[in-house]
Amino acid sequence: MDKTTVGVYGWIIIAVLCMGVLLTFASPFGKLTVAQVNYAVNDMIDSAFVVSEEVLLDTPELSIEGSILTIKEVERATSYKVYDGHTLLTTLTTERSIDLNDYITNTGIHVVKVIAISDTEHSKMTAIGYRL
Repeated sequence: MDKTTVGVYGWIIIAVLCMGVLLTFASPFGKLTVAQVNYAVNDMIDSAFVVSEEVLLDTPELSIEGSILTIKEVERATSYKVYDGHTLLTTLTTERSIDLNDYITNTGIHVVKVIAISDTEHSKMTAIGYRL
């Protein structure tokens, strides 16, 4: 990747992060619903990044109840990488549910992202908002 391409992607990432901050303060008193954050984050991810044709696994479906993140099983996936933003929290191989409070300790709105992995394939990354 040449220097210009890296610079363009860097600005896209900065723009996505700025949009997240702006969304936090966009509603009265900075309060957003998790659904609003989920929609905005997924929209930003979809519009900012193009996924290559090599993505062969289905995109994982995520849900959060309380602090428990549950990942719907993806056919042929052998593991699921779970991130808080860009920080890898854990890699799940047998379980598909985790208590986010065991991994996330700072309060605020978090973007939890998951990617399904197999020996030769991966899925598109998906995200869900979580407020601690």
